Amino acid sequence: MPGARVGLAVALSGLLGVCPPCVAQAPAPGTAATDTVALRHFLVAFLRRGSDATTRYNVGLVRGAGGATEEIVIYVTGTSWCGSGGCTLLVLQSHDSSYQLIGDIPIVWPPICALHQRTNGRRDLVVWIRGGGIIPGYRAVITFNGRRYPDGPTGPSAHRLTGTPATDTLIAGRSPGELLFP
Repeated sequence: MPGARVGLAVALSGLLGVCPPCVAQAPAPGTAATDTVALRHFLVAFLRRGSDATTRYNVGLVRGAGGATEEIVIYVTGTSWCGSGGCTLLVLQSHDSSYQLIGDIPIVWPPICALHQRTNGRRDLVVWIRGGGIIPGYRAVITFNGRRYPDGPTGPSAHRLTGTPATDTLIAGRSPGELLFP
């Protein structure tokens, strides 16, 4: 769904707190979407095709200098959105009065973090990769290519994180998330 416009600001907060934490800061206060009704409407419309009664979501905000929201990350879980290699991460950017999808990344696990480093003007994201034949798991850096984030955490725009750089935790993975269809 590259380039799909979305009518809302949203960011998800992961589930399954079973992988190593991102290094550095805790999530900033107020990382939930400010309009949960609009967010739920967006998610119902955007995720309708593959969703079922198990679909849950978590929200995280990528903040820039001065605390302004640059991107919204949404971690989608449930039978239709997860496999042995993880679940789906969506990345949105503000576009006019709506949003544009700039990342649809399957097979990732939380914690979902943002490095302070940027590639092509956007902060690099860090996700946990494991399962689906990847043993042992590791933290992967996902970089923006100028148009979007890659369609997976193992392609040319992604690489294994080395060292312990400072990050901002967007989705810690301790919450099961909100049920999309209660």
